[in-house]
Amino acid sequence: MPAAAFLAAALLAAAPAVSFEGPLQVRNQFPLFISLDAPYLESAAVQDSATVSLSYSSVYVTQSSADWTVNMDFEMTELMVRLKKELNERTEVGVDIPFYRVTEGFLDEPLAKFHSALGTGDYGRSARPYNEFLYEVIHQGKPVIKPVVHQSGVGDVRLTAKRVLHDGGPLVSVQANVEAPTGDAKQGYGNGS
Repeated sequence: MPAAAFLAAALLAAAPAVSFEGPLQVRNQFPLFISLDAPYLESAAVQDSATVSLSYSSVYVTQSSADWTVNMDFEMTELMVRLKKELNERTEVGVDIPFYRVTEGFLDEPLAKFHSALGTGDYGRSARPYNEFLYEVIHQGKPVIKPVVHQSGVGDVRLTAKRVLHDGGPLVSVQANVEAPTGDAKQGYGNGS
């Protein structure tokens, strides 16, 4: 009976839905992609906006070759601040400021149970202790990325400019961006150049 009461209350409290505005924001959180300046999907319209988003991801990769060793078993938090300013009805400028923090996390055991419940493999994760930090990228015996656990840092700051090219029929815009190498490459927070 409590479930029926909950359902009735939810239906009575339901608000009308509004149409989806713009593309779904999806960003690859894999640490080695952070420094690649991957574009965001966004509306062609110019607008003033301020957005703060928080992403949390669990990463596990252990691979090696003759030249490279990539060992990752950690969890990453990304706090992204995106600010956009409309200069006129056809032009917009913006700045994206990411903040990162890597930790040993807490999701290893819940993920193991999830994989077990689905009957899928765990790609070797069970060979490592739960919630133990490991993050290193080594090239020819020299560390490329070797961050410090529980240390936060700013990533590469992105500056953007968008210009509407055609506003009749479908709205068409072009956007350009440049990243400032503000992220610490040794920590894995940026590309360093």
